[in-house]
Amino acid sequence: MQACQCPAIIRGVKKPTDCAIFGTVCTPRDPIGSCMVSAEGACAAYYKYRRGIIRRCSDAHSVTRPLLQ
Repeated sequence: MQACQCPAIIRGVKKPTDCAIFGTVCTPRDPIGSCMVSAEGACAAYYKYRRGIIRRCSDAHSVTRPLLQ
């Protein structure tokens, strides 16, 4: 079984969190597959933004509203 699940993630069959190496062995700093190499890749985007959502939800007091300009 191949560890990197990028082909299935690109096809939408799996989520980045379904990959056994997502966020552990494979990170934006040390990418394994094409999904993590580019900042626009599915895994890289999920790693960056999904982690932020989890952090904000875990600490309701840290949520701030965007400034209107």
